[in-house]
Amino acid sequence: MTGQIHDRIGAILRQHGQLTEEQITVVLNVQRESGHPFGRIAQTLFGISREAIERAWTQQYHSFGTEVDLPSQRIDPDIAQTLSRREARQFWLVPLRREDGLLLLATCAERLPRATAFAWRRLGEPVYLLVAPKAQIEEHLDKHYPWSLSCDAQPSKATTGYMQRLTKPLWQRQASQPPKIVVKPTTGPASGRRQWATEQTP
Repeated sequence: MTGQIHDRIGAILRQHGQLTEEQITVVLNVQRESGHPFGRIAQTLFGISREAIERAWTQQYHSFGTEVDLPSQRIDPDIAQTLSRREARQFWLVPLRREDGLLLLATCAERLPRATAFAWRRLGEPVYLLVAPKAQIEEHLDKHYPWSLSCDAQPSKATTGYMQRLTKPLWQRQASQPPKIVVKPTTGPASGRRQWATEQTP
């Protein structure tokens, strides 16, 4: 499944004159070694714009049977925590399951480009989006990600970990013990008077 998905994206980019066959081979080889998304590698190695890759993804979704009936999809409940409530509702994304090394998500056709861009930037793993009717996506979000007064206080696991690290004092992020501050007298070079200086030790 993974190889087929990336071959399709490369073929679409080749059709639009944005990648050559040789460049596609290079990207696929790097993808197999690194596990990074095809589009991200193409951006880094060959300067393909994010907009061009998003268009290729969108064209692929509508051309290769990615339309699904959401109620018939198998949904892993543990995957729901991949997104916070705000993220799921803002980008109309429904986490489904992991399959063949990909995180499968569902969205609607109207929100596909924005959902794709968010998934690439935010989730940090290879993703694949399926397209379901807007009414089904909305019904699922209302049931599993309902708006509430506390919705802003429930970030995803990745966001929580990042914020916990960010709010720690710098010394806690770099070492297990705080630095020691030693104050000792010194003699000024000009006046000879005793002065005080601070010295930080690790």
